[in-house]
Amino acid sequence: MPNMEELRAFYKDFLDELVENGMSFFEDTNRDALLDWCDDNSCNLDFYYANGATKMVLWEDEYPYVIKFPFLDKNHAKDYCKQELANYQAAQKDYPEIVDCFAWCDFLFEYCGFPIYIMEKVDCDESTVSERAYSAAYNTAKDERFIKDDDEDFDEEFSNEFYGWSGDEQTEPLLYEEWNWKIVNAFLEFCSIRDINDRHTANWGYRGSQLVIIDYSGF
Repeated sequence: MPNMEELRAFYKDFLDELVENGMSFFEDTNRDALLDWCDDNSCNLDFYYANGATKMVLWEDEYPYVIKFPFLDKNHAKDYCKQELANYQAAQKDYPEIVDCFAWCDFLFEYCGFPIYIMEKVDCDESTVSERAYSAAYNTAKDERFIKDDDEDFDEEFSNEFYGWSGDEQTEPLLYEEWNWKIVNAFLEFCSIRDINDRHTANWGYRGSQLVIIDYSGF
């Protein structure tokens, strides 16, 4: 279990430094201005960032964690980070066999009135996940349809088919390739119950060699 007091102190200082150098989101909740500031980073601060439609992710090199906070303003009233934590806690309580399929997360503290959450840092490379998802889906389809290895017509047909699927459909064959089928079935059942419906390739990473989902709030 991480030392939460140590992490709270570190990440408070981390956010303080960003705010002191011009990150104004906690005052104006302007998402676009926040992303512009991160892109510019004229102060050359030592941090990294990523974002989705509903939340911001920040990290640095010292600790094996990222911190997240929701985009809360007049257009985004729901705290999707809180929903993500609720999903993780529900898995711990009701589906303990699949907890390792999720990147660990917890509430960290409030900063300037904003909830800040912490999640374990895993290796996230969307191109790698996409390639593996395509390969898993391709091999599954080829086996199910008894396709020969040198069928170029099938290759083109499947490529068009795959890229017409939803993100959830694209990644599902990868789960069966990476996990025990009982774990996959329990995971998909849990996702259906909890409306975790945005499992595209950018929302996955690897903890060592284990595939884990890193964004599981649903949308």
